[in-house]
Amino acid sequence: MTHTGTIVGTPSYMAPEQARGKIHEVGPLSDIYSLGAIFYELLIGRPPFKAGNPIDTIRQVVDQEPVPPRQIEPRVPLDLETICLKCLQKESSRRYETAEALADDLHRFLNQEPILARPISTTERVWKWAKRRPAMVALLGVSLAIAKTTISSTVHTERLSNAVRSVKPMEQNEERRTTGVLRQRKLNRKTMSRRSSRRGV
Repeated sequence: MTHTGTIVGTPSYMAPEQARGKIHEVGPLSDIYSLGAIFYELLIGRPPFKAGNPIDTIRQVVDQEPVPPRQIEPRVPLDLETICLKCLQKESSRRYETAEALADDLHRFLNQEPILARPISTTERVWKWAKRRPAMVALLGVSLAIAKTTISSTVHTERLSNAVRSVKPMEQNEERRTTGVLRQRKLNRKTMSRRSSRRGV
């Protein structure tokens, strides 16, 4: 990269801060990223990002997460994948602090000792994705809110319909009972009227 911020280098091995043209952020941690990109290619045979042209490759470096090596080559040991992906963190502060720290973790792997790097959790992956795409997250939030409102409205309507259906039989039963009572009273009056007529005779 030149002093004016013009990007110089091979995009596939370029750190995100370098790809963005942020010359003041480029330093030793950018070299850790480049080492990670070379390490990635050694593990699976291709760099972490490589599009049809340099501009698209730079966009991938800035905006996308590398595909975990084990998803492409399952035989890659988990610890090596973890070490590699730590080097390729978008935020430079999350990479190895020095090349020596990276070498120490590689030595731990070779000596079958626990490495210091830790795999990225699913929650962290989602958080990083959301952080890079705030507009999409906002749109997703609105969509979820609309969906929630629609579902709530549908559930309320269904409950109301069920309530109405349950009330109708009760009304019908009550109507039958009322009709029966009226008929019985009418019959009683007729019976009493006949008896009175007979007595008068």
